Amino acid sequence: MFRTKLSLAFPGVFALVLGVGAIPAHADLIISGTGTDSDGAPLSATADFSLIGNCATGCTFQVIITNNNVAISQASVLTNLGFNAVPTPAPPPLPSASGSATLPAGSSLVALGALDSHTPGQEWAYLTGGAASSGFGVGTGSGNLCGTAGCGVMLDGSAFGLVGTGTNLNQDGLTSRTYIENSIQIDILLPAGSTFTLSQITSVDFQYGTGPGEGDITCTPTTPGCSFGPPVDAPEPGTLALLGSALAGLSLMRRRRRV
Repeated sequence: MFRTKLSLAFPGVFALVLGVGAIPAHADLIISGTGTDSDGAPLSATADFSLIGNCATGCTFQVIITNNNVAISQASVLTNLGFNAVPTPAPPPLPSASGSATLPAGSSLVALGALDSHTPGQEWAYLTGGAASSGFGVGTGSGNLCGTAGCGVMLDGSAFGLVGTGTNLNQDGLTSRTYIENSIQIDILLPAGSTFTLSQITSVDFQYGTGPGEGDITCTPTTPGCSFGPPVDAPEPGTLALLGSALAGLSLMRRRRRV
């Protein structure tokens, strides 16, 4: 009788299995907060941060910003997202061609009157410490997420701000304005060798309306009413493929026996 011995194969397979959880990946950091605007209306928003790709060769810093409540006035239109990052600053302002603003699945442009011909990238800017569609809070200037230098328009008012799904646009007292219903996705290409990590984001500030004091939610890991989910390491796709190959090999070895 002859049986193929597996004792030498097991340690390597066990080491691979046990090591999977120790290999870092770019898991999301999801931060949500609640509050009230200057009119007393409830506010709720979410920022979903992620790093996509290999930062050694160049990765994408992505944030999806969502207004979870219907807007009933200018004070409940989400127009700015600020965030702090330590020990190093947040990624700096980048040329227009290095970033983009798009509408994720389930989001759309909605309007009072005629739909504005501008794109989200023309109306949103990525600035030091955050992103904005209005000229207060995070900073002033022009939209810079439209792919080419000088393609944006000045950040002002609540145009292209975020309103929750199902918002009755006739309630804000305007006759013409284009908004984004639900979410906006912002992608920033980081240079090769970037050391920025999601764990460096220590606070988020959701700002509403067209001026200070109209609506604001500031979230830290200890803020009541906020959910501050830290990044969680998970196996990279390549690691999962390697694990699958190893387990398939182990199964084949177990079947190889001669009597």
